[in-house]
Order: sequence, then C-alpha cells, then structure tokens
Amino acid sequence: MTQLLTHTLLFVALSAAIVVMASFYSDPDDAVAFRAMPRRFVVFLVSCGIVAAIMLLAEHLFASVD
Repeated sequence: MTQLLTHTLLFVALSAAIVVMASFYSDPDDAVAFRAMPRRFVVFLVSCGIVAAIMLLAEHLFASVD
C-alpha cells in the first residue's frame, strides 16, 4: 500500500470514530443518532477537505520555496 492510501484510510477510520462519538453525545435518542451519522460523516469529510485545500493554497501562495 502506498503511504497516501494508508494515511487516507487511517483518516477515514478516525473520522468515523469522531463522528460516532459526536452523534451519540449530541442526540439523546440512539435512533436519531444512527440516522444522522451518514450526513454528519459526509459533512465532516467535506469540511476537512475544504480546510486542507485552503491550507495547501496558503502554502503554495505564501510559503513556497523555489
């Protein structure tokens, strides 16, 4: 496995754990928490992707060394 694939899989696994914990802490009913998990998981991954893209853009614009 390549390093990128390994790190991506580890990120997805840790993200799933974060989303599960957040779902059960925020909703008092387990059924509501289970129904909300897929949407929360997608929102979390997209949000992390946006933050990563902004960081890469800032690095490219302000911190690039040639």
